[in-house]
Amino acid sequence: MLRKTLAIIATTLLLIIGGCELGGTTNQLREQDSGRSVEVQVGEKLEIILEGNPTTGYIWEQTTGDGAIMKLDGDPLYSSESNLIGAGGTYLFRFSAVAPGETNLTLIYHRSFEAGSPPLKTFTVLVTVR
Repeated sequence: MLRKTLAIIATTLLLIIGGCELGGTTNQLREQDSGRSVEVQVGEKLEIILEGNPTTGYIWEQTTGDGAIMKLDGDPLYSSESNLIGAGGTYLFRFSAVAPGETNLTLIYHRSFEAGSPPLKTFTVLVTVR
């Protein structure tokens, strides 16, 4: 009986540990943080959360940043604030600090089909990875 209980506890702990993301802290930035400088450690995550509405034709897109220092983890995720047609929401960009260095991350809110038009909004942050 004790052996079975220990096996269940061990399995549960492995499942819990396996579900945890190793590698450190996640830092979050929002639009009001544009222009800031942030410092992160190798292995830490950086999330940038920006308001947007793709039904207007505008999207957030990364334009600068050294991927050898801060790697974008997949495509940005969009989640709507509501089920209503045309409702806005938020874009989530996830980055991983992969090597020491310094890089500017710049994201622009623009209509990609309007070449030559300035972006409606710009988000910039200077990231130092230690």
